[in-house]
Amino acid sequence: MSEYLELFFQSTDQLRVLFSVFVIWFMLTAIGAWVSGKERFVPADIISGWAVIVVLFTLGGVFTKLSFSWLTMFAAIIAMFAIIFVSRREGFWISSIWFKLVALGTPLLVLAAAMQGSQWDEFSDWLAIPRYLLSSDFLPSAENTYASANAIAYPFGWHYITYLVSRLGGRFFESVGPLVNILLLLTFAWALLSILKAQFAAKTSVYSYSWWMIAVAGLAVTLINPTFVQKIVLTSYADTSTSVVSGFCLILFWYLLECLSSGNRKEAKSYSLQLSLALILLVSLKQANFALFGIFIIAFLICALRDNSINFKSAVRYLGIIVLPALIIYLSWRFHILSNLSRGELTFLPLEKWHLIHIPAILAQMIITLAKKGYYLGLVIITVGLAVKSFYRCQNSSDRLILMSGLLIVGYNAFLFLIYISSFSEFDALRVASYWRYNMHLGAIIILSSSFILVNFITRNNTSFSFFSKLAWLPIILVLIAPFVLAKKLRFDHAPMLNYYRTIGAEVKGLIPKTASYFVLDPKGSGEAYDITRYKMNEIGKPKGYLAAYHKIDKKALDSVFIKEKNRPSYVLIYSLNNDIWEYFRLGDISNRPGKKWAGLQKSFLIKMLPTKQKFNDQTIGQINTFELVSSWSYPSIK
Repeated sequence: MSEYLELFFQSTDQLRVLFSVFVIWFMLTAIGAWVSGKERFVPADIISGWAVIVVLFTLGGVFTKLSFSWLTMFAAIIAMFAIIFVSRREGFWISSIWFKLVALGTPLLVLAAAMQGSQWDEFSDWLAIPRYLLSSDFLPSAENTYASANAIAYPFGWHYITYLVSRLGGRFFESVGPLVNILLLLTFAWALLSILKAQFAAKTSVYSYSWWMIAVAGLAVTLINPTFVQKIVLTSYADTSTSVVSGFCLILFWYLLECLSSGNRKEAKSYSLQLSLALILLVSLKQANFALFGIFIIAFLICALRDNSINFKSAVRYLGIIVLPALIIYLSWRFHILSNLSRGELTFLPLEKWHLIHIPAILAQMIITLAKKGYYLGLVIITVGLAVKSFYRCQNSSDRLILMSGLLIVGYNAFLFLIYISSFSEFDALRVASYWRYNMHLGAIIILSSSFILVNFITRNNTSFSFFSKLAWLPIILVLIAPFVLAKKLRFDHAPMLNYYRTIGAEVKGLIPKTASYFVLDPKGSGEAYDITRYKMNEIGKPKGYLAAYHKIDKKALDSVFIKEKNRPSYVLIYSLNNDIWEYFRLGDISNRPGKKWAGLQKSFLIKMLPTKQKFNDQTIGQINTFELVSSWSYPSIK
């Protein structure tokens, strides 16, 4: 029982991170409400406020020498003024619907607050970068290299949130990403409720803001969300935030099309402002999101062109106002990269290295990957199919939403196909690496379009839902109980070997000198152990690389790393064994396990490299390595 409770309650740090996340959240929504004006789409306040912070921190970090501590003070001042102004203008600006969603999501939020980093890319990027930001207080540069992080040229919009929460909480929190992801999904559920009620409430008596309907919206973004993958949502990856921000962009573009169709210029200006902020945030979350930005623009123009009720020239004029702010932020970040960074982003290969001969194989693998996600693929086919119909007959609000959704789905997958041909290695292109994860960026768009199609079907067919009154408790119980039933599955960060690697990394930090170099050997691992070790060492020691399962690890490979006294590492951390490693480091001698009895030995070793000794044979003179066992760790028992 105690082990089960630990899945939800682990330390008082959970209270600190929850408090800090909610404080930052409310500040950002106040800023968003302030800058967006009274005539706005209220659920998007968090997106607008977050975008303001992105503008402040990006322009301040790139074009001034101010530290992020100073920029944080400016942000706090802006938030205080925003809270005062919005409170006087409209009272409390967040709907009770959002608080009800949070109440229903409390078990999931408590569980998320206990999460720790678990994924390879978290240790190399999504956690390492904001931790660097917190410790250095400046963006990466030629002088401030963020040495142990990889994707440092990706935009920092997502990292600013972790930075702010950790700054407020007084320490670095690994669970900020999971918490913010859940809150973003719940906020999108609020947006979904607002849209569907505005569109369909007059046509059906089923729709209301009752607890059961709020619970249904909560289920739509969590348990029955086709792209709710716990190892993405409950991590620090920026894929969930990209999905939600894309969903808000779709809503705001659709509202703008509605205003252009009806000639409502006042609301069109309000939505244009919110849309410009949402696009700023979109291009500031991930490198590839600039492609999404372009696809949104194309989809909007096609919708405006196909709808006879919309003046195309007027749509283009609004587009100029919407696009320019995002372009300024994007180009500012590009300037910083070109001026200061020489690594850390995906780039196009030379044309002669494009995988053109593999086009059929890549397309086939994309189809196979999506075919394994039947629920998601089914919703995609329905949406795209109806979008084709709307393309030829775009006459009303539903047609505009479905057409734009279909164009985004097709356009983004076409972009993914392009980058597999032009940017990935041949190996990754043929296996369409991360293709399913990239499709999760469309998750909120799929949820919105599918919900719209379903409710539209219900209202057109005058379906009777009187039995819902008898089952109103069901969605509420499902939302509340699902985290308890699925707790062990959701707490994948409790994997024994993951915690084993984290523990060893933390202990090695105290076993070697700060300036010592180290190398990792893990012939049975993927290389993940190296990144976890490097992350937990936190700039103690100098990592020299690793050899893992996809490397050939024999005496020749080991000699290339360890035989040259000048460049060899001071320590070697051995996470798993093969016969060559066993014999090379004479582990039978130093571990009191003589001979070749290494098979099945469930241990890791930290070995110190000693000065080499001369080796004299009858005909040869050479060098022989000498070693000293510093520590060893037994593998955890895995039930």
